Amino acid sequence: MSDKIMIVDDDAVLCDLHATYLDDSGYDILIANDGIEALEKIRGIEDQVAVIITDVSMPNMDGYVLCEKIRAEPHTTGIPVIFVSALSSLEEKLKGYAVGGDDYIIKPVNEVELLEKCKGLIERVRQVKSLSQTVKDCNSMAMEAMTFSSELGQVIEFYKNMLAAESYKELAEHMFEAMQFYGLVTTIQIITPTSVLNLCPDGIVSPLEANVIELARKRERFFDFGSRTIINYADFSLLIKNMPLENREKYGRLKDILGMIANGVEAKIIQLNDEVLANKKQEIIESIQGSLSSIENSFAQVQKENVLAIEDMNEELNEAILTMGLTQFQEENLEKIVEACLKRINKAFYKGINIRENLANINEQFLRVVNP
Repeated sequence: MSDKIMIVDDDAVLCDLHATYLDDSGYDILIANDGIEALEKIRGIEDQVAVIITDVSMPNMDGYVLCEKIRAEPHTTGIPVIFVSALSSLEEKLKGYAVGGDDYIIKPVNEVELLEKCKGLIERVRQVKSLSQTVKDCNSMAMEAMTFSSELGQVIEFYKNMLAAESYKELAEHMFEAMQFYGLVTTIQIITPTSVLNLCPDGIVSPLEANVIELARKRERFFDFGSRTIINYADFSLLIKNMPLENREKYGRLKDILGMIANGVEAKIIQLNDEVLANKKQEIIESIQGSLSSIENSFAQVQKENVLAIEDMNEELNEAILTMGLTQFQEENLEKIVEACLKRINKAFYKGINIRENLANINEQFLRVVNP
């Protein structure tokens, strides 16, 4: 579509002369006899009018008033205006400048000069529009960079808080704070060595929501459904309930941010899981050590009681022999029986000592295995 040039003059001959020359140069021409008619003709096509060439002295509305009205309207304020007049004084040109005119040509008009001035103004407007768009693009990029910088700052803050977390719940709370910064509502399901934890900011996760997250763990890393997204990792899944899926630019940016946060969550959960396993391992060690110690103490007590029982039996037996009136043969025979019994008991006693030593050795070897 060719640029439109409007010629405003009450002299029909001059209008036709300008129109013929400009039309031959490839422009579409609009003609008005005064300022009022000019405003009516450009209404609705303001963005198509490239230049307005207007006489200064006209009935009904002169060129100066026309220019003032053009500059006053947002839709027409950027259209270049060239004044054409037989009045050549400085005062007249100052008037044209004051109302917002772009150029001032003295009659009689040189058509070549008029064409070049139109071309120059049209090109200037194009450059201004291009520069304006560049400025808008730069501002948009700057705002986007500032937004992304702020979002990255929140990631860094989350990492600082995450490193100090001492429990799954504390880790989840720091993550929920970060998600709130991005305007996201989330639930996290954590797989620990001993249980499955379902956590959300208000503390209540419905059974159905927990089940949906569990089933979605079999899907891809980022699983979208409706306005929701589930992010799956080995030890946890994160449900975002209000992802901006309709805004692909924001969605893509948030996916990058969420990936960084989720990587941090994964690393911290691995650490917490290792601590749980280590604590569980220590509990088992302490339990076995306690059992071995109890067995050892009980066995030592049994040995002690056996020794005391033997000593008491021997003393009581000697006293009984003196009162039983036995013959020497009977006493010797009974002593032989007792002596044989004592030998057997002593043999069993030393076997017990060996068992006790073996238990101590087992305990020592066990500690070497679990604490290399």
